[in-house]
Amino acid sequence: MVLSTTLPAPIDTVWDLVRRPALLEHVARGRLSFRPLDPPVFPEIWEEGTYRVRLRGLGLIPLGWQEIGVSFPPTSAPERQVRDLGRSPIFPVWDHLIRLVPEGETATAYTDEIRFESRLPGWLVRPIVRDFYRHRQARWRKLIEEGGRLAG
Repeated sequence: MVLSTTLPAPIDTVWDLVRRPALLEHVARGRLSFRPLDPPVFPEIWEEGTYRVRLRGLGLIPLGWQEIGVSFPPTSAPERQVRDLGRSPIFPVWDHLIRLVPEGETATAYTDEIRFESRLPGWLVRPIVRDFYRHRQARWRKLIEEGGRLAG
């Protein structure tokens, strides 16, 4: 599954935001919430490694744990990427690549590439995943339009 949008901000601004765990919490708000378990707090800036979180749907429904496996795949400048190669009891494979490519000096092409395997039927999960990433991208656009400042 591939979803793209154009963010009206330079790539350096988008890159600074995408590397912050607070951004994950911001763009997922309303659909998912993440509580760090191991380590017990998120770093200010993502570092390569595995982070175990407790998930809640809509902020209320317990969804168990998920591992977020952060890496920064090598790219050719000026493109930048961050990958979450994670897993959970429902999704034994969760591979999410964020690709950033500048569009001139004042905009960035932002692409989510998601590959997953689910223990639930695909016909059920695919629309939910697609909706979640559309929600994330809408929250991204709104954040940039409001000046790109994260709370906290």
